[in-house]
Amino acid sequence: MSNIQGQRTTESIISDIQPLNFSDRIYDAEFGMNRENVNRDTMFRILYKLGKGLGRPSKWKKFQVAEDTMHKQITAIDTIAAPTDTSFTVTAGDGSLLLPGFLIYNINTGETMRVNAVATDTVTVTRDWGSALAGGASASTANDDNLRIVGMASAEGTGAPEAISNQPEAGYNYTSYVRTAVDASLHDINTETEVGKDWPWQRKKAMLQHIREVNNHLWFSTRHAQAVCPVFSKPVTTTGGLLQHLKAEYDVSTTYTGVLSQRCIDMIMERAFYRGSSEKWAFMGQHIGMGFSAIARNQIRVNDQDSKKYGINIQEYTAMGCTLKIVVDKEIFTGIGAASGYSGGTMSSKMAILDMEYIDLRHIQNMGTQLYRGVQLPGVSGKKDVWETTVGIEMSPSIDNTYNSDTAPDQYRPPHLLVTGLDTYDD
Repeated sequence: MSNIQGQRTTESIISDIQPLNFSDRIYDAEFGMNRENVNRDTMFRILYKLGKGLGRPSKWKKFQVAEDTMHKQITAIDTIAAPTDTSFTVTAGDGSLLLPGFLIYNINTGETMRVNAVATDTVTVTRDWGSALAGGASASTANDDNLRIVGMASAEGTGAPEAISNQPEAGYNYTSYVRTAVDASLHDINTETEVGKDWPWQRKKAMLQHIREVNNHLWFSTRHAQAVCPVFSKPVTTTGGLLQHLKAEYDVSTTYTGVLSQRCIDMIMERAFYRGSSEKWAFMGQHIGMGFSAIARNQIRVNDQDSKKYGINIQEYTAMGCTLKIVVDKEIFTGIGAASGYSGGTMSSKMAILDMEYIDLRHIQNMGTQLYRGVQLPGVSGKKDVWETTVGIEMSPSIDNTYNSDTAPDQYRPPHLLVTGLDTYDD
């Protein structure tokens, strides 16, 4: 297709609205024309390979996240007058989760109680329901004892109980509008310069930059809408990226002094797989990846004295029927370990564990990834093309989920986890 100067034409990458499914023949300029594409493990590509593509089209820049919350399963005794008292208060706000007829179980003492009445957060109970404890109600019952909410034990012939409702505000997010341009003057195009001789390559290089920018939006962008952007004097929206959604954090520096050890990995696995799928993806930098490899190497005995190769490449870590698929993303989780001068707080000390079953993408209908050619203004002595993508994260639990935290043991833990404080690892 020939372009008239100043005319705007569009070209989809394949046909219709397609994700950034770039050919394997497109390489990164930093590594030369004959090197492997270093961007193959970006979040965008992985989601595409998993069949996510650009997700469902949206008619609006703001889209609702399909998200709701489960009721809390555990509360606690906030105040009890005496160990055998039949009335006490529970954690503020949790009285609304209890109804007359509910059974609650004291995790600390093993006592089961039946709820007789609820007034705000004050609960009246029958102690030692079923007389399971020797000597009646436990004399050791105390403030801050954790209570498992067993649920309704309804009497025969009674009507349906009242519903417990916790209708949260619907979660939502926005789409980001990502644009990456490539241009050159007519002088460069028509003289013996690299730009002039290889304009298609310059456009491909801009495409590589574009996928990096899209990938950065998926990780680092924050949810925001501004009616008049001071830069462009136009409306702008940005998506809430993965790191804004990861509310559940596990700081290993407090328990394991920042050292990635075998026991530390086991604890990470235990927390990461508390909810969600039995297969999750762990994104990390080289530093933590080296730690996984070092721990595995320590379990191997080399008997072949003539071997000239030594090392191990960990791509999956399996424990208790759960699998972490390990992805070393050097661009997102950049930096090196504390031994080389970097300490906690850098991306090199973090690891994001994501349940891909709860992550989807969204795009504005008819505005997926496209290449627009010849967008230079009339009369401009040059040539300009631009790559454009609209993309947003649809993630569950959403950033509005009030129970999206990791305060043990009484909160609904999300299926995702951000591990922080990993400064070094066992040799």
